[in-house]
Amino acid sequence: MNEQESRTIGFCDQFVTINCNGPEAALLVDFVCSDLPTTTDTPVRAVYDVVIVGNKPMMSLWQGEKKLYFGDCSYALAYTLINEIIFQSIADNTAGHAIHAAAIAYHGNGVLLPGKSSCGKSTLVAWLTAMGCNYLTDELVVIAEEDTHIQPLTRPISIKTGSAAILSSLLSFDQKKVLTGTDGFMLPHRLLNENFLTASPPLSLILFPQFIAGARLEITRLTSGIACSRLMECYVNARNFRGHGISWLAELSRKTPVYQVRYGSLKTLESIFPEFFSEIMGKITEKEEV
Repeated sequence: MNEQESRTIGFCDQFVTINCNGPEAALLVDFVCSDLPTTTDTPVRAVYDVVIVGNKPMMSLWQGEKKLYFGDCSYALAYTLINEIIFQSIADNTAGHAIHAAAIAYHGNGVLLPGKSSCGKSTLVAWLTAMGCNYLTDELVVIAEEDTHIQPLTRPISIKTGSAAILSSLLSFDQKKVLTGTDGFMLPHRLLNENFLTASPPLSLILFPQFIAGARLEITRLTSGIACSRLMECYVNARNFRGHGISWLAELSRKTPVYQVRYGSLKTLESIFPEFFSEIMGKITEKEEV
């Protein structure tokens, strides 16, 4: 008989409880959530059940009587679960401003890589992690009103199918420890850089990545107005703040260096790393985009 295990996990002081019907389900939840905060005595926003049964395992994810996933793909279940945690973490949350972005720490400085889905931020942050940067997240950060320290939602790096071949050709990691599905794979960040440190560094740079196959490397300083407009596209809890947080974004754009990097391959970036960030954080002076 399987013994049920439970995890109460969250982010930014918003928690959910996840019930697992046995060790296999618990391992899957731990794979996804091992870097997220846990608690034992905090009220939760939702309760989920992860169920894995059978010799050829069938998997399901439930919120009460609502079936969120049913099938045989652990990647798909894990992807659905982390998206539920993200939703519960930012819904009605006024503790900080949530931005759809990847992030790394570089010599104690926080670097934010905002962007819409499929812009290449997960692939880029995976490569930067392998180059020695401290991984923070590939999906979501929260920045509080009163300071500009990055609070990252740290999860396995989620790589879409289109980028999988590119990344696998450049980086070496244990494929047996990767969670694979038809739409992509989840890569534990410690496979790329085992020297991981939990961190909430001050935001020092905002970098909008733009991958265009075959494009030459271009690094452009953005004006604060353009930077604010671009950040608004990645701002995911604006409705929780007066004025939709636009004045806060405008101030953040004024006091933080913001660049766009357009590149055609990670090999191109490799040619300028490790000087990559030290240069764009003050040693180069590209013409501002107007």
